[in-house]
Amino acid sequence: MFALVALAVTPLMMLTIVLGAREQQHALQSAQASLRGLANLAAANEAQSIERAMQILRDLSSVPAVTAGGPGCGEILSEILGENPTFVNFGLIEMNGDVSCSAVASKVPVNLGDRSHFKRAVAERRVRLRDHAVGAAEEVEVVDVQAAEERLHRLED
Repeated sequence: MFALVALAVTPLMMLTIVLGAREQQHALQSAQASLRGLANLAAANEAQSIERAMQILRDLSSVPAVTAGGPGCGEILSEILGENPTFVNFGLIEMNGDVSCSAVASKVPVNLGDRSHFKRAVAERRVRLRDHAVGAAEEVEVVDVQAAEERLHRLED
């Protein structure tokens, strides 16, 4: 009798196991597709943020008060920062690393000359990206775009 019950139930158990495995495989494929979609969206958003930062740098490179780091530089950068709330700061960094102008005022002088990302930007004389680092003045997580030029007079595309 037990053998007959086992014989009758075995195909149902096998069907349940096979269908469960297929359902699990389908769920895994669906999750992978969703993850790929999210990764693509994140990459597109990151590319948009970088392009926006590059456009702001190009615009700022044509403002004499900013490129000279003179009076009014901080106010101009602060205004630009107010119009771009996704950014935490804009600043002018001298070739020796001194931050000579910043949208966010610092209580103490800031020098980034010892930072490896700044050294690479100066050595390579090109735009460098540094992401997810703690800012020296702001103590927040930032995506940092740096353009190493004598005074950002010519920001190459």
